[in-house]
Amino acid sequence: MNTSSNPKLFNLPVLVLITAVLIGFLLLLFPWKSANFLETQEPSTLKEQFSSRLLAEYHEMLRSPDIANNDVLKFSSQLTKKGLWKQSSVLLNQKLNLSTLNNKQKKQLSTIQLRNYLDAYYTASASGEDFTNTQLDVRKHLQDLEDYQNLTAKELVALAKASTNFRLLPQAVKIYFRLAEIDPVREARWLAEAARWSGHAGDPVSAARAFKQASQLVNGSERYNAYTYAWLKAATKAGQVKEVKHFLDEAKYQPPRSIKALTLLANSSLEAGLPESASDIFAYLAKKDKPENAQGWLEKAAHWAAETKSYNKAVNYLKQAHALTSTGSDQWSINQRMIEIYVKDEQPEEALALISPMIDANPNSIDLLKKGTELAILQKEISTARRWNQRYLKNQPNSIDALTARSDIETIDVNYEDATKYVKRAIKLAPKDYKLRERWAYLEETQGNDKLAMQLWKWMHEKTNEPNYQQQIIRMAQADLKGEGLALLMPLDRKMKLPKQVVNDIFFHLIKEGDGHTGEEFLISHMQQHGPEKDLMEI
Repeated sequence: MNTSSNPKLFNLPVLVLITAVLIGFLLLLFPWKSANFLETQEPSTLKEQFSSRLLAEYHEMLRSPDIANNDVLKFSSQLTKKGLWKQSSVLLNQKLNLSTLNNKQKKQLSTIQLRNYLDAYYTASASGEDFTNTQLDVRKHLQDLEDYQNLTAKELVALAKASTNFRLLPQAVKIYFRLAEIDPVREARWLAEAARWSGHAGDPVSAARAFKQASQLVNGSERYNAYTYAWLKAATKAGQVKEVKHFLDEAKYQPPRSIKALTLLANSSLEAGLPESASDIFAYLAKKDKPENAQGWLEKAAHWAAETKSYNKAVNYLKQAHALTSTGSDQWSINQRMIEIYVKDEQPEEALALISPMIDANPNSIDLLKKGTELAILQKEISTARRWNQRYLKNQPNSIDALTARSDIETIDVNYEDATKYVKRAIKLAPKDYKLRERWAYLEETQGNDKLAMQLWKWMHEKTNEPNYQQQIIRMAQADLKGEGLALLMPLDRKMKLPKQVVNDIFFHLIKEGDGHTGEEFLISHMQQHGPEKDLMEI
């Protein structure tokens, strides 16, 4: 044996054998049925077939003359799962015999088509194409599937979620109710979903009913759960206030244990428009929660008690809150709120008693001086009001509030000239404030300066054309028929209809003055201008 000879790198027979095997596999894998197959296929089709065994089978099935519906549906489902929704749709359209489908196959067809349309919708949406028609197709197939009664729980869940995604909310609600019927283990959950989507669909009555059923299913020995509060909210929206109030009234005798549940119950009371119940629950929370949180709950209880005009309870809660805090700012705030409640409760004397030591402790607080002055004026505590107002004006000499308050003080003390002086000072600071000018006109009238008062009312009417100012002019003229009033009112009646009492007063004044002829002419002119009136015609 010659050991020095080089070994052969390739064994020709083996290579031939390998090539033959590969060609055989190629013939088996791809559906070439005739010698001229390659010549009859489009290049794109051939490329697609060579790219995937699944696509090769797809093209083979398209060429097959007769395929059973089950095989078409099964293979279309495989294509859909692999994301080949276009090929799946083509295969269904070309090879499925719709006239021979049974109910099971119809359901399977609808499911496959729905998945295909969903893929088409999301593809179009992602690419920025118009997906309106595809969206309509999805909605139609969702509605078709809803009619099938033998869907599994898993299929129903998927159908319900898709229905909500495509805004078929009433359909989603019906499906969740079906799930509640066939899945007793999770019945409460499905009822809650039905309730939630009923609310979104604008049906709070159904939402309230479903949430209540869900709540009753999970209650057991507990009266409250998450669905309870959802029911209270939905029932409130549905206008079932009596039922909600009845529940909340009973809750006072058997309140929930947890702070979170109590808070939810209080908020439910507010949403239902029952602030009295909310106030009681907040007060109960002050007892049950941590001591450091009691002040906040008491302040909330006081607020809602005051909203229901339960002022005594509100003050009581605030006094408890005041006793719990040593923070100056909190004490200040609580006292301010008590003062407001006393004023609302028409107890200015209590408010005045509370604010006096506060002003003594903070003699330059503008807020306290302003409020204290107002309260002292209400109580007609003139010396106290003047003392606080002087301090107020010293700190803010150009404050309109301070000047008008001083005018009020002097008016109560019958110092009309001083009252007028302070009003005039305020008008200089705010010349467009007609309320201040009204005060001035009344003060002049009070002092007997009717002519000046009339000029002021006329000036305001000319500037604003406000009917109220015209009524003041008529009122003053009516009281001055012996003076300038008659000359003002008779021409005015031709421009506007004077009140009947004013017309009567003018007529009888003329009769009394011995000028009946002018009186009759005035009445006739008035009725010609403004229409006949029975009472005036009788006169």
